[in-house]
Amino acid sequence: MRDRRGATPTDRERIRACVERGIAAGELDADADVDAVTAMIHGFLLGLSTQLRDGVAAATLHSAVDALLLNWRHARSAHPEPDRL
Repeated sequence: MRDRRGATPTDRERIRACVERGIAAGELDADADVDAVTAMIHGFLLGLSTQLRDGVAAATLHSAVDALLLNWRHARSAHPEPDRL
């Protein structure tokens, strides 16, 4: 099998780019901790794939994604706007 490291961006690099785009678009505060948000999402996705493999119900996993997205919204501001929750 050929070593593909460096050939394409890693999942973590793609997630980081998404976080950086979120900051640029104003979806996250400019001072959001890019490394922490990236690690949170990457770790979540790794765990999600394990839970999916282990047969956790789709509804449970969808609820987990909703909870993660609440963290994204809270990372946007220390005082999120009520209509954005």
